[in-house]
Amino acid sequence: MGLIDDIILDVGEDHSAIAIEILDASKKFSVPKSDLSNILHFNAEISVSKETIKVVMKLVIKKRNGLINKFTEACGLNNNDLPVSTQEMALSY
Repeated sequence: MGLIDDIILDVGEDHSAIAIEILDASKKFSVPKSDLSNILHFNAEISVSKETIKVVMKLVIKKRNGLINKFTEACGLNNNDLPVSTQEMALSY
């Protein structure tokens, strides 16, 4: 689809999100690159309005004996005229 504030959102033929690529994820979530190999859970909520696309993401990272929750969001214009919707994506490891 395109780039939204260093987030690439892949959209299927039915206009649903099928993949998210986060460029410079360690910077986006303010964590060391090494912490990204310890992700336990990832969640993204994608909200599409007629004008904008907003992606809110959460990571849960295991570090030493604890868990770290990190959040970030990205917002951009709906240049592809995607239909208004709200979707969630989640991965657990």
